[in-house]
Amino acid sequence: SEAEASASFTKSIVASTMYSGCSVGMVLVNKSLASSYNHLIDGDLNILLVVFQAITAVFCVEFSKKAGWVDYPSFNVRTAQMWAPVNLLFCGMLFTGMASLEHNSVPMVTVFKNITNIMTTIGDCIIYGATVDFLVMAAFGIMLAGAVMAARNDADVTQTGLLWMLANCLCTSGYVLYLKFATKSVKLSKFGMVFYNNVLCTLFLFPVSVM
Repeated sequence: SEAEASASFTKSIVASTMYSGCSVGMVLVNKSLASSYNHLIDGDLNILLVVFQAITAVFCVEFSKKAGWVDYPSFNVRTAQMWAPVNLLFCGMLFTGMASLEHNSVPMVTVFKNITNIMTTIGDCIIYGATVDFLVMAAFGIMLAGAVMAARNDADVTQTGLLWMLANCLCTSGYVLYLKFATKSVKLSKFGMVFYNNVLCTLFLFPVSVM
């Protein structure tokens, strides 16, 4: 009905706005922390930030599950073992993303993130035989051109920053593409994936962060 369509459209707008706001806020906060406070601690602040965010995500989805807002199976060791290869790429994606923010400006990170989207789409076509509409490719081109224009006055890139950014591109594309394969054998809901990704990320990276 018209009322249901209107409600669905409103929910989509609200969800998109909240997602955009959270994404922008997270990038700016991570950039500030990674570039300004890394020298204040013994160890790697980037890993600590990833672990802290993973623990926070676990608490959030567990709270949502207890409140009845979302549902996913409880922790299972066999599922965790099967999901571990995906999670290694997930951990790499988060850590290299944090490191790239430390060594690059936010506009340059945005440029590379758009390149990552294009790499992932190309990989999806090559590996899984997906087809891409012209309008999708046009949208990618517009986003990339806009990001490049925004970064034209802040395009300083160090060798270290470039290496971290390229590593992030590879980890992110690898994670998305392997995720598509892994979900054929490991059946998890979206919130189940959030739960396992962040639990395993904490288990893998917390020992490293306190060494």
